[in-house]
Amino acid sequence: MKYSVTIFIVLICTVNAFAQKGANPIIKNFGTIYEIENAVNPDPNIEYKIVVDLKTLQRDKESINPGLNNVARMLNLHGLGGVKAENLNVAVAIHGGATDVILNNEAYQKKYELDNP
Repeated sequence: MKYSVTIFIVLICTVNAFAQKGANPIIKNFGTIYEIENAVNPDPNIEYKIVVDLKTLQRDKESINPGLNNVARMLNLHGLGGVKAENLNVAVAIHGGATDVILNNEAYQKKYELDNP
């Protein structure tokens, strides 16, 4: 039994040693991404104009809205592909049930009795 547990621990440590480190080139604390070999990269020399629709999402009110994290991932993917932040013009259209993400902390606390994540 001890031998099996030892083998299991060694395998777990080996897998973790080869785990890929996440990247956050533009949005530092959210939208972590991972580089994929032979991926098609965006053209770093053009200016991107992107509109993202953020609407009702079922979520825990104590956590960041998953749609916002997806916007951060999209920005980080472009950054990993060599696009500079100044070449990304992004507008997020927030409506419906997602409008609480733009509340200031005081209004969010009044509505949910929690800090706005």
